[in-house]
Amino acid sequence: MKILVFGAGANGKACQAYIEKFTQDELIGFLDNDPHKTSGKRYGGGVFVYRPEEAERLPYDQILISNGRPAQIAEIKRQLDELRVPGEKVRVMLEDSDLAVKILSHYNQYDELSDSRVSWLRSFANYAKEEKLSGSVAECGVCMGEFSYFINKYFSDRMLYLFDTFSGFDDRDLQIECSQGHEEFLKSKYNDKELFSAGNERVTLSRMLHPEKCVLRKGYFPETAAGIDGPFCFVNLDMDLYQPMLAGLRFFYEKMCPGGVILLHDYFNLELPGVREAVKSFEKEIGHALSKMPNGDGCSMAVVVP
Repeated sequence: MKILVFGAGANGKACQAYIEKFTQDELIGFLDNDPHKTSGKRYGGGVFVYRPEEAERLPYDQILISNGRPAQIAEIKRQLDELRVPGEKVRVMLEDSDLAVKILSHYNQYDELSDSRVSWLRSFANYAKEEKLSGSVAECGVCMGEFSYFINKYFSDRMLYLFDTFSGFDDRDLQIECSQGHEEFLKSKYNDKELFSAGNERVTLSRMLHPEKCVLRKGYFPETAAGIDGPFCFVNLDMDLYQPMLAGLRFFYEKMCPGGVILLHDYFNLELPGVREAVKSFEKEIGHALSKMPNGDGCSMAVVVP
């Protein structure tokens, strides 16, 4: 079967990898509405990216829509219908949960050998073992479990607690973020409830090397943390917004073992000022500054708990 993938983003890359590695099908190109991607350019592996209206001249059997946001999927379906693409030739990855798990669980945006955050995590896991730091590990803000995979791999002997709504930002948290009036956030891609709506617990657990060590809590944090106690030696807080990041600090800080680390993802992301504001608020609550240190990825701040 000759396939066109609609959407040359991260999910599109995942579709490409799956088609090329696990099927007998042929990826003949990508379709995308972004003119920066479609001006005669080749994508990963030398595959061309075309404008949607060019599909009629291409010898395809199926168009696979890779996009993750419901509004985008609806718009793409409308566009393809206007282009008179037969409905039986259109397939939506996220509307077939088994297909989505197969495609997404085999793809990871983080390269284990070159990604600086992954390298830092590997080094800290070795350090935690050498120093006999006690406790479990956790991640808040899991999405597809791509970074969770490495936490599970490097801390293979510890329980890993995974917290996420798996449906995107909660309205309560997004409203608080918008009310703060930060222009950088309001104009950013993050000001969208659907941004991480494709987060999937089946994909997350399917990619884990040691799923028996994983405890997945789906829903609104910190309500989903009820009954969970410490200690923890490592926690990755990757919830983007002020309110959940503050809730994460409040819940985990007192449960960390001495020398344990809370990694604050997006601390240096100018489009997510709520992360840094949450840290300031927590420091004010506890009456002293946290022991903070950049981890070298240009985005995250490590908090070392005494």
